[in-house]
Amino acid sequence: MAKILLVDDNLEERDFFKKCLTEDGHEVITAHSVREALGALKYTNGIEAVISDIHLVYLFDGTRDENALDGYDLATLAKLHYPQVRFLLQSGDPEYRKSPADIQMEKIWDKEMFQRVVRKLLK
Repeated sequence: MAKILLVDDNLEERDFFKKCLTEDGHEVITAHSVREALGALKYTNGIEAVISDIHLVYLFDGTRDENALDGYDLATLAKLHYPQVRFLLQSGDPEYRKSPADIQMEKIWDKEMFQRVVRKLLK
């Protein structure tokens, strides 16, 4: 299937979505922040899609960084340098604004439904 970059600052949520993706046959690379995700895009060949949380405000130590780049910033930067990569932005607190993402949505906690959305993204 596809090589997917999964970006989320919440470890439990990242693990849930990674499991959904790997069970559907995808190879998954994970990142905690926009900076880490951009590095993965630069140094990992063949990434076909990025699935990212919108609000990426938590640092590794659990403190909040209100000035951190968010999923919108990641989508904008990624599409500039990697326009072929498909992009899904999701959030548990949906406050959508215009972005270059292919799909924006509220986080889906149903495994099969999430997998269907990802298959649609990859078409």
